[in-house]
Amino acid sequence: MRAVILLLASLLAVGSVYGQCVEPIPNGRVEQDAEICSGTYELEDGFGIENKSGISVICQEGTVIRCATKIGKTGIFVRDSNDVTIDGCRIENCENGISLQNSYDIDITNNFLQRDNVGIASKDAFDIRIVGNTINASSANSMRFLRTEIDLDQVRRDNLFGGLASTDGIAPDKDAIMGIVANITEPTPEPEEPEPSEPEPEPPQDLIIEVVAPNRTTAEDILSQEIRVKNVGLSEEEINERVEEIYSRWFEKTQESLDIKRTIKREGNITKVTIEIVPKTPLEDVSLYELIPKCFVNFIEQVAFDEEYEVIKSDPLVVWHFANLEETTVLGYEAAPEVDAECAELFVSFGIAIQPKASKVLMGAVIVVLVILTTLFIRMKK
Repeated sequence: MRAVILLLASLLAVGSVYGQCVEPIPNGRVEQDAEICSGTYELEDGFGIENKSGISVICQEGTVIRCATKIGKTGIFVRDSNDVTIDGCRIENCENGISLQNSYDIDITNNFLQRDNVGIASKDAFDIRIVGNTINASSANSMRFLRTEIDLDQVRRDNLFGGLASTDGIAPDKDAIMGIVANITEPTPEPEEPEPSEPEPEPPQDLIIEVVAPNRTTAEDILSQEIRVKNVGLSEEEINERVEEIYSRWFEKTQESLDIKRTIKREGNITKVTIEIVPKTPLEDVSLYELIPKCFVNFIEQVAFDEEYEVIKSDPLVVWHFANLEETTVLGYEAAPEVDAECAELFVSFGIAIQPKASKVLMGAVIVVLVILTTLFIRMKK
C-alpha cells in the first residue's frame, strides 16, 4: 500500500495523470520517466528534474510549454542530475527554454524552441549532447554556455537555427549562432589505443521515388483543407461541391500531363528533399501540393525551403503556385531528422492545373477558323 502511495505522489509532482501521460504543473519536479500529454500549457513557472539520475522527459506530438511571463522563467530545467533526456518538446516565450546546471550525461534532442531569450542555457555541466533541435527567433542567444564542456562544431552542425541549417556558425542578423559566455571548454580527447582498421561504412543511398498520385480520398482531403482555410464561412456542403468540381475536372487531366520525382538525400546531418516536376505539355495556373509526414518533422518551422511557398497547415501541408509551367522545375527543402525508406513512402505530392494551356490554344484555333469561314460566307453572298 505504501509503494502505491509513493508512486502516486511521484506522478503528481509533475501534474495530472491521464492514462500513461502526465500534465506538467508550475515548478513541478519529475521523479521518474515522464511522457508529457499533448496540449498547450501556459505555466507561471516551468518544471524539471532535480537531484535525479536516469530520467527521460518525452513530449507527445503537439505538446507546447509556454511561460506566462518571460522574465526569469525557464521552460524545463535540469539541476544536479545526470543521465537525463529531454526530447520532442516545444517551448515558447521563456527566459531560458531549457536550462542545465551542475549536471552531466545529458541528451537534448528534437526540441523546438521559439521566442525564448535563450534557447538552451548551460552552466557547470559536461558530457552534453544537443542534436536535432530547432531554435527559432531567440531574442538574445540561441544557446549560452558557461563553464560547460561541449563540442561546439557538433552543436552547430546537428541543429537548426532560425529555421535555417547552419554550416558556418553564422546566423542571419546575428554575429554568431551562439552567444558564447566565457569559460567554455571543448571536450579533451582521451588517447586511445589503435584498433584494427575497418572498412568505412558506405554513405547512405539517396532515396529516389517516382511519385504516384494519391488516392481520391487523400487528394480530396488536401483540397478541402486548402478551401476551408482560404474560404472561411463556407459550409461543408459548399466545400465538398468545390472539391468535387476541382477533382472531377482537373485532377486526372493534370496527372496525365505531369511527372513528379522526389529525391531524399542525407548530407552530413541534414536531410534534403528535392522535387523535380516535368510537364509533358505546357500548363497554366498550376498548384503543387506537398504533404510532409510526421515521421520527418512535426512543425513547418522545422523546415527550410528553397523557394517561396504557401502554408495550408502548419503540421505541415504546403503548396507552390505557378502561373505557367512549361519546362522541368526543381523545388527543395531541408530539415535535420533522417528519413528511412518506410517514411519516404508517406510523403504526398500532386499537382492541379486549372487551365491547361493546350485547351486555350485549341479554343483560339476554333475561333480563327470560325472567323475565316464567316468572312468567306459574306464574300460569297456578295
